[in-house]
Amino acid sequence: MLIFGWSYDGRVNPKFGESIDIRFENITRARIQGGEVSIKSDRFERLLLAEVSYTYVWPRDLIEDDFLRFRSRHLLYGNLQLRGGFLTFGIDGRYVSRMERIDERLVQLAPIPDGHRRVSIKVVDVRALFDLNKFGVPLRIGFNVNNVTHYNYVELIGNIAPTRNYVLTVEVSL
Repeated sequence: MLIFGWSYDGRVNPKFGESIDIRFENITRARIQGGEVSIKSDRFERLLLAEVSYTYVWPRDLIEDDFLRFRSRHLLYGNLQLRGGFLTFGIDGRYVSRMERIDERLVQLAPIPDGHRRVSIKVVDVRALFDLNKFGVPLRIGFNVNNVTHYNYVELIGNIAPTRNYVLTVEVSL
């Protein structure tokens, strides 16, 4: 595990003004500490690929002696990919812990219903790729289902993240 820590002077952070405008102001002093670990595996001649990474962050506003606003403490990402012939299947997952602190004026001034309620982000995406180049046809067709579980969450207060959606891609090599 890699442990890191940086101290910042004059770090820029979003902050609410007197009305509903958002300004970017300097935080006089901040420290961001944490660690990250990542495991990656490539087995059976690239037939099965897997990766998991975890990040722990402890961002502090040293003047307010509190957690920096709009930051999550835990981030967990994982993906698994299976390849066979002209087919590739994959699944990706991510977990981002609940923001521990926000600018409460955002909730009060906007006003955003239930803005004080914040949840963790737990999203799963799946994908399939059909590579017809292996048959001499210059064509690749991909199909993704993003947010398979149709999990409702906000990435930033008042900004709902994409719900389940489907993406079809067609690539032709000329």
